Formats: sequence, C-alpha cells, structure tokens
Amino acid sequence: MRGEIISAMQRNHWKIIFKGLSPIVSLAILTFFILGGIFAAYYFTVNMAFFEEGEKEFKMAEKSMVNFAMNIEDVAWNIGSSKSTDFFRRHGYMWIQGNAYKFRFTVNESSTTEISTGVAVFSLPVRKYTRGDNYNENLYPVSRVISFWSNETLTPLIRVFSVEELSVHDTIDVVASPRVKVLVDSTISGERNITRVRVMTIEIEESGFQRTPEPKRLVATCTNTSSKTYSYRLNLSELSKLTLKIEIEPLNLPSNYLKYDSTPFQLDLKRYLEEMYCGGGKCGSIVELEIIFYVAKVEVRVF
Repeated sequence: MRGEIISAMQRNHWKIIFKGLSPIVSLAILTFFILGGIFAAYYFTVNMAFFEEGEKEFKMAEKSMVNFAMNIEDVAWNIGSSKSTDFFRRHGYMWIQGNAYKFRFTVNESSTTEISTGVAVFSLPVRKYTRGDNYNENLYPVSRVISFWSNETLTPLIRVFSVEELSVHDTIDVVASPRVKVLVDSTISGERNITRVRVMTIEIEESGFQRTPEPKRLVATCTNTSSKTYSYRLNLSELSKLTLKIEIEPLNLPSNYLKYDSTPFQLDLKRYLEEMYCGGGKCGSIVELEIIFYVAKVEVRVF
C-alpha cells in the first residue's frame, strides 16, 4: 500500500514537471521555426538581390557591346581614328581573346589567304548571374542563325552574341566577333566588261596592357587597313573554272562556343560571269575580273 502511494506521488511529481516544461518547449520550438523562416527569407532576398544586380549588369553590358561593335565598324576603314565605349561593371570584367579563329580564302582552289582575328569579351561569373549552360543568343544583328559570312551590303561586319558554355568558361559572356562580307558588282563600259568581287573583314587585336585592375572601358583604334588584289583578264570561252571559297576555322575558341553556321561560302565565278555577259549560249567576251580582299586591323585596348 505504501509503495503504491509513493509510486502515485512520483507520477504526479513528473506530471507537474512536464506540465511546467510544456510551455517552455513549445515556445522554443515556435522560436526555432520563426527564426528559421526569417533566415530563409533573408537568404532568398539576398540571393534575389544579387541575381537582379547581376542581371542588370549583364543587360547593360549587352547594350554596351552592341555600341562597341558599331564603333569598331566606324573606325575600321579610317586609319588613325579611335572610339571608346564605357561599360558599367561591378562583378564582370573585359578582355580580348586573341586568335579566336581564322578565315581561309581560296581562289580557284590554289591561291590561299588566311586571316586570324580575336574577339572582345565581357564576362560575368555564373555565381553572380546565369541563363543556363549552352545558352546562346544573337544580339546584333538579330537573327536565329548567323553565318560567318554575308553578301548583303548593309549587314554588319561585327556580330554580338551572349553565350554561356560552361565547358569553355565558368562565366556568361557577351562577345563581339568579326565576320566576312562579300560584295559583287559588274559594269559594262564600252567594250570593257568589268567585275569586282570585294571581300571585307576586320581583324581584332589586343593593344597594350591593362592600366588598372578594374577596367571599365573598351577603346577601338584602327591602325592599319590593308588590301590584297587578284586581277584577271579572262576569255570566258576558254575558262574551265573559277571559284572563290571562304571557310572559318576555330583556334582558341571552339565551335560550340562561337555557334556560327560554318557552312563555307562558295561562289562559282565562271557561271556568274557567263550569266552576266554571255547570251544565247555563245560567249566570246573578254572580262576583266578583280578579287579584292580588304582587311581592317583594329587594335582594342582595355582600361
């Protein structure tokens, strides 16, 4: 009997203790969840703020790089001219990738000229902003598929695109990248049949060194514009073939980063000339043909 009384007293004692602790435990649990929610909300808010900051910086860099591409074309054919573009930057940085790729020009499957060029790049670490691996978007000119060559007069010689290719860089980049333009015109002056094929491109090179550890500006300066001319005087009836072929070959930047439509440009000049000057299946015309390569060398400084 006495043991039962003691056991009952012990049970009541523990009930009193647990009853007294219950509000404290509940308060502790509630406080834990509240603090956890506050920290989660704070973490989410901070991450969103960093993401929005990175997004703003990157969008401004895209606009600035398009302006810079236009500046390159403005100075490309004016020796000694110079233009600069300011970039807003907080986490990103600018640099020049030298020898990014090269163009190969082949006339009649024998005479070959090669031009290597660099590209201008604005890079932002993916921890600050990302659009996903394998992301690629053309910014200038706006088109779904961009070839490395064009035969349209008003097409820009510099392509600007955004790219995130984590197998190459752990950054999301905005790139200004040269292209090739091919223009053909023919004139008949008296007995002279004159055809000119003008092949134009821009070679980007890095100039000097960074002046500060935090560069905010890209400066393009045209230092040299060179040309190379192939001249022919042709009797079309005796001409077996005449072709122009242009190819692109990646060097320090892989094709999955550049994402150019790499289909070679090919122009059957014999057929073009026959269609232009020959009629009725007879072709005894003597044609003067010039294939002229114009290369504008543009030096870019980052400071």
